[in-house]
Amino acid sequence: MDTDKCVCNKCGRKILISVKEEVIDQDNDGKDVVEKYFVCPDCGQRYTVMISDEYMRALIRVRLRNRFDRKKTVKVKKDMMRHLKELKRKYGRE
Repeated sequence: MDTDKCVCNKCGRKILISVKEEVIDQDNDGKDVVEKYFVCPDCGQRYTVMISDEYMRALIRVRLRNRFDRKKTVKVKKDMMRHLKELKRKYGRE
């Protein structure tokens, strides 16, 4: 997995980011809802990086296909951010 460093907002410690993923639910079609996250090893604060359901994964595919079309990419990015916000709210990861 990717690693990088950041400062924990809760305890202020500099931490090494190690992104993990976990299936947190299944949608109505039985497809996995996956959360990517990292945790501060000192205080246990959990940071959600991404939650993806089938709709989010479809948006990601569209964005990748249209990565050279700025107009389409901007619209898809807005849709992705809106949907991520909805997923975070739904799964209590705000």
